[in-house]
Amino acid sequence: MFKGKYAWGILIIFALLLEGCAGSPQAAPDKPKSLKVMYYSEEYFNQQYGDVFRTKYPDIEIEVLDYSHIDYASEDDMDKAEIEFIKREQPDVLLLEAEQYERYIEEGLLMELDSFIHKDNYNLQSIYPAIIELLQEKGKGTIYGLSPRFYETAVFYNKTLFEKYGITPPQDKMTWAELIELAKRFPRYDSHGGRLYGFGLKDGLSVDILADRIALTQGLRVVDPKNMKVTINSPAWREVFQLALDACTSENVYIPPDEQTDRGYRDYLMNDPFINGSMAMTVDDLLLLQDIEKAQGRNRDHAAFSLGTAAGPVDSLSRDLSNDIQLKEIWSIRNGSANAETAWEFINT
Repeated sequence: MFKGKYAWGILIIFALLLEGCAGSPQAAPDKPKSLKVMYYSEEYFNQQYGDVFRTKYPDIEIEVLDYSHIDYASEDDMDKAEIEFIKREQPDVLLLEAEQYERYIEEGLLMELDSFIHKDNYNLQSIYPAIIELLQEKGKGTIYGLSPRFYETAVFYNKTLFEKYGITPPQDKMTWAELIELAKRFPRYDSHGGRLYGFGLKDGLSVDILADRIALTQGLRVVDPKNMKVTINSPAWREVFQLALDACTSENVYIPPDEQTDRGYRDYLMNDPFINGSMAMTVDDLLLLQDIEKAQGRNRDHAAFSLGTAAGPVDSLSRDLSNDIQLKEIWSIRNGSANAETAWEFINT
């Protein structure tokens, strides 16, 4: 009798335990974190960022959306093609240049980062102040991206052309006005009737583009980030636009034809007047050296020339300082991303 009651008791307890287990399902494991990153090369992304990030955050899966394969030729508008790519692929993190950054803010595609910055007490003082000012200016006082690196520019010149025409080459710490005057000393044509230019920029040149570059060097802003007042109607800005206008209406400064303003990288390497030796000076960053090497490797017809560099251009009121920086990589989060927190982890790593 006792043994029977004991056995029944064991069975009842066992049944209750089973019922309890059945009524309390196990908690589902955390869903793996993932990120879609819009970048121009998966291989280069992994070399520069991906491998390091995966080592630090092995539980986050990264998918690289290579936007270098966008077929711009099939779209009348390059901007439209890129925006359609973003809306279709929905990346969480975007790598942008300064022009894209400003344009996508206007399109409402980027998420503001001020809330993340304040929540995590992110130290903005660790970033070069001029970069923060540029990012805030383009965002009308709000930060929509962070830039891990920037490129300080310099004056690159064709020493062969300067020697051939007996012109003193540019010196360190020259202003934009001085460089433009120097460019005007070159003839319009060489001895074979080929076109010569004294100055130009890689991405093309117009009054607005040149004025923006001059203003950047002089520390001028369209909108003062401190009080958000428009400053473009000031005397300093009027002088900048007059200098840019005088330069662009001279025949010594290279203005690319309209059909070349949206040319691809290969066309740029083959046809850029500085790279092919028919332009005396340009202002660029050190990536120009790679472009020259690639162009000469692809096209043996390019005449080899001796390359020189000079620090600058500078502001005439502060020749020992340079504000001329280029933001080539701005990391932003797509507005509406479901992985915004994870994207912020990536950006501030």
